[in-house]
Amino acid sequence: MAFIGVIAESSKVKYAKTILEKNLNKQKITVFTITDNNIENIRNIKFETIVMTKELKKEEYLKNILRNTKYLIINADMRYNVSVLQNMELTVITYGFNPKSTVTISSIEEENILLCIQRNMQDINRANHRGTRT
Repeated sequence: MAFIGVIAESSKVKYAKTILEKNLNKQKITVFTITDNNIENIRNIKFETIVMTKELKKEEYLKNILRNTKYLIINADMRYNVSVLQNMELTVITYGFNPKSTVTISSIEEENILLCIQRNMQDINRANHRGTRT
């Protein structure tokens, strides 16, 4: 079972859970909401992925959680303390309008946007089944 942590505004967490569960329906996942109020109580959970769209004030607890995390997906347009990510062995995938992001967004129209992948990313399904050919 994969554990995914979501750090976002409460109004966006429900939407994120729905999208994650819909798109990862082949895998058994549990989605946790991580906030400044509950981060101290989240211990001994090895997250596969953490999606971060807002900054947490309790960075020391976030750093402890990230030590056991494989992937961090983070909004590159928000302000956050980069030093929290130093010396971490996790794959960081950034997204946003920032041209240095892993996935950039541009040409936004009413119902269309242009997404550009700026560098190679490993498919999460292949990462979980190393040595298996698909």
